[in-house]
Amino acid sequence: MQTVSFKDLLAKVGFEHIDRIYVGHEMGCRCGCSGKYHEPGTRGFKIALTRISKANPMVRIFVQNEYGPWTEKDSDYDKWLEFTRSRDYQWTVGVCFANMTKNHVGWVDFVCGEDRTITVYFD
Repeated sequence: MQTVSFKDLLAKVGFEHIDRIYVGHEMGCRCGCSGKYHEPGTRGFKIALTRISKANPMVRIFVQNEYGPWTEKDSDYDKWLEFTRSRDYQWTVGVCFANMTKNHVGWVDFVCGEDRTITVYFD
């Protein structure tokens, strides 16, 4: 597991690789029933990206071998379990974490409080 600022992560991955941004409830699925997806170039996308960029949270990056359910074979499996059992995972305002495989970031989740989140998805 490594930790970097959101702006540093975005500089490394590239703004052009943001696929979409979800704004909505933290607790629950990401099918769209608990929030809204914003595509690049839309007003909602710009607002959400500005909010997370201004906060510039430190992002804890957890590495999986491939996307899907976490398994004991994943690089950061033990660290992920420890994190999910910690107070930080209980949706503390400002907590930010990401999931990636090898060198590809899949998503970054920024906890905004009151069961709200901004999740940035990368292609």
